[in-house]
Amino acid sequence: MLNIKRILDRYKTKLSLPDQDILNILFSNETTAKRLYELGCEWNYREKLCSWGSSKCKCATWGGSDARGCPHLR
Repeated sequence: MLNIKRILDRYKTKLSLPDQDILNILFSNETTAKRLYELGCEWNYREKLCSWGSSKCKCATWGGSDARGCPHLR
């Protein structure tokens, strides 16, 4: 929890997707990266990231599989 507090204090004005940005910072070194399993975007679909410009992925057509109740799912 202390690491998260330090990240928030240091980067709070630069976090555009705070939950994702904090995880990216936490898992950005080799030691912690080994503990991370990358899921496809269908498990955390965000229209802003998956359907615009060159970032368009299959989820822009199919929709996502996020079971957390994300309001952006189609």
